[in-house]
Amino acid sequence: MQGIGIMFFKLKNTVKLKNSEGFTLLELLLALAIFMIVIGAAYSTFLSQQKSYMVQEQVADMQQNIRAGMFVMQRELRMAGYDPIPHVGLNPDGITALSSNQITFEYINDTNNPNTLDTVSYSLYTSQGRQNLGRRINGSNNYSIADNIDALDFVFFDTAGIQTTSPTQVVSIQITIVARANRDDLDYTNTISYKNASGTEILAPQNDHRRRRLLTTRVKCRNLSLP
Repeated sequence: MQGIGIMFFKLKNTVKLKNSEGFTLLELLLALAIFMIVIGAAYSTFLSQQKSYMVQEQVADMQQNIRAGMFVMQRELRMAGYDPIPHVGLNPDGITALSSNQITFEYINDTNNPNTLDTVSYSLYTSQGRQNLGRRINGSNNYSIADNIDALDFVFFDTAGIQTTSPTQVVSIQITIVARANRDDLDYTNTISYKNASGTEILAPQNDHRRRRLLTTRVKCRNLSLP
C-alpha cells in the first residue's frame, strides 16, 4: 500500500506539471504591444501638457509685458501740460508733436522747481533686431518700457470728441499696442488683422508663427483742457 501511495503522488505531480504551461510567444508580443501603447499615450499626454504650459507661459509673459508698458505710458501722458505753479518759471506746452505712432509732450515734474521742464517722447525703436516701446526724456536715448512690440497707435481727440491732429486741441488720447511672443509656435499661424478701437488696421496679418495680444485704452489729459 505504501508503494502504491508513492506512485500515486508522483503521478499527481507529473500531471500538475504538464498542466502548468508558461506564456506563449504570441501572448508576450501582445502584452508588449499593450505596454508600448500605454507608454506612448502617456508620453503623448506629457508632451501635450508641456506644450500647453509653454504656450500659456508665453501668453502670460506677453500680457504682463504689454500691460506694464501701457501703465507707464498712460500714467505719464496724464501729466502732459502739468504746471503746479502756473505762469511762474517755465510754462509747459503740453503736447508738442504727434503722429499716429509717436508723441512728444512737456510737463513740470519737480513741484519744488518750476524751472525744471521734462520733455518726453514715446515711440517704437529697434534694438538687437527687436522692436520695443521706447521712452525718451529730455533728448536722451530710448530705453525700453515694453519689449517685442509690433504696433503702437495713437488717435487724438478734442473737447467735442472729434479726432484731431492739432497738438493744441488734444484733450484725450486713444492708445493701442500690439505685442508678440518671444518665440515661434510652429503649430500656430497668425492670420489676424489687428485694429484699434476706431476700426483702423494698425497691423496687417503677418502669417507667421508668433502669438500676439492687443491692448487699447483711452487717456484723458486733464491738464490739456485747462485754460
